[in-house]
Amino acid sequence: MTTLRGPGTHQETVTLPSGQTLRYVLVVPEKTRGSLVVALHHAGPVTAFFARRMVDTLIAPALRDPLGAVIVAPDALEGGDWRTSTNEDAVVWLTEEMLARYPIDRARVLLTGYSMGGRGTWSIGTRHQELFSALIPISASPEPAPVTIRRPICAIQSREDTVFPFEPFLRQIETIERHGVHVEVRAISGYGHYDMPLFAAPLEEAVPWLREAWGVGD
Repeated sequence: MTTLRGPGTHQETVTLPSGQTLRYVLVVPEKTRGSLVVALHHAGPVTAFFARRMVDTLIAPALRDPLGAVIVAPDALEGGDWRTSTNEDAVVWLTEEMLARYPIDRARVLLTGYSMGGRGTWSIGTRHQELFSALIPISASPEPAPVTIRRPICAIQSREDTVFPFEPFLRQIETIERHGVHVEVRAISGYGHYDMPLFAAPLEEAVPWLREAWGVGD
């Protein structure tokens, strides 16, 4: 792992315990306030620092300043799905490394992601609830629907999404809630699935929900 970075956006490379090379984008705010955001990118050909566009247009504008959060966004390994064991292990390892190196409260670790990254949030976040204290999947359905979520979860979904249509999404949420799990659903209108930067505003609007879930003030 590289040395600590000062304020700004950095593109980093690290060797995992498996020997694989992991690229990630790291955002360090001017003043950290004890929060960590782990962000998973959407699908597509994973070129070098593929997560950068999502960080620059969605995650950092919505969460960096309101939370004073350190943000880390890895590139998916093997060009693929966050739900593979390889990518799951990489996300968990990188999260633990960030917790070891920055002054972060372990009770304030958010996992979020867009589209494929949102599906990864549902999957990895519910499998590692000892690590992630809140989940915000964006533009993604839980497939399969998890039924043992103990952490606060807020799902942001557009009614006009054509990749993960809204009605099937709601049915999956209903399946989860029948098992006694509450999901905060933020339904928005007017955005298509590929309008990723437009979701920065709804994501920032979820910050008060997140603070309440974490039991912290402004």
